[in-house]
Amino acid sequence: IAGSALMAAGDAVKPMIFLIMGAILNGIFDPLLIFGLGPFPEMGMEGAAIASAIARICVTIGTLAVLVRHPVLRPPVRGLFVGIRQSWTDILRIGLPISANALVFPVALSLVTWLLASLGDSVVAAFAAGGRIDALSVLVFTSVGFGLAPIVGQNWGAGLRQRVIDAFKLSVKVCGIWGAVAWATLGLTAGLIAPAFVDNTTAAEVLWLYLVILPAGYAPIGITIVSQQVLAAIGQATQSGVIAASSSIAMAIAALVGSLFGVQGIFIGIVCADIVIAAGAALFVHSRLQKLPLPGAS
Repeated sequence: IAGSALMAAGDAVKPMIFLIMGAILNGIFDPLLIFGLGPFPEMGMEGAAIASAIARICVTIGTLAVLVRHPVLRPPVRGLFVGIRQSWTDILRIGLPISANALVFPVALSLVTWLLASLGDSVVAAFAAGGRIDALSVLVFTSVGFGLAPIVGQNWGAGLRQRVIDAFKLSVKVCGIWGAVAWATLGLTAGLIAPAFVDNTTAAEVLWLYLVILPAGYAPIGITIVSQQVLAAIGQATQSGVIAASSSIAMAIAALVGSLFGVQGIFIGIVCADIVIAAGAALFVHSRLQKLPLPGAS
């Protein structure tokens, strides 16, 4: 929350520094407390938990220290609770739709996993391995979206409509380029990656199929993520949540229909759903940015 507040205020450097500090502290305390190096006792899993707690407490203290000194975010000396009801209302107006989507996606993913499980344990293992590879590739889109949100919010609040539109278009291009590069790379190296991640021949074949087909949806996924972030940043959180929920529901329906044609049909169906949702989201966002009144406009 503190990191998001800093980014919204235009400071993306300090949240990144604290994130890196947390990783460094974990890297220092984990071996000391897990294996009992030096004067520290050997604590195993308990030591790993304590190391994580120490790192998080240190990062939290550091972040709060920055917040209370920030010229925009520091709390007032007097009237701390003035306007708090309106602030909470504004936060919930954005947070509730996003939270609702957080409940929809696991249900949709569970349905896809259930469909794959009906095809065999090797298929589920391949899908799980592919998901780990996806996480690395999609991380780029998440980073673009999080970086775009404060830029859009600040410029939209300042009435700079065209700058917001240009930023959105640039982000869509970045998603398209990275998605194409990732798809091409994984598709060409799928034969090498699959056996390295799974030791079962059937699972390796399914993972190869996964890496050839599903990365075609990377660019659409990125465009959908960016679209959601832009809508949330301009105060259209409900619409952002609808897009996110629609994406999850479309994935589940497409996988259900595709299951009639086996695992390949499921994968192709998911990609088709990603493309349709991304196209609709991008068109909707562009329309909103063109027509929605700017803050403070009469």
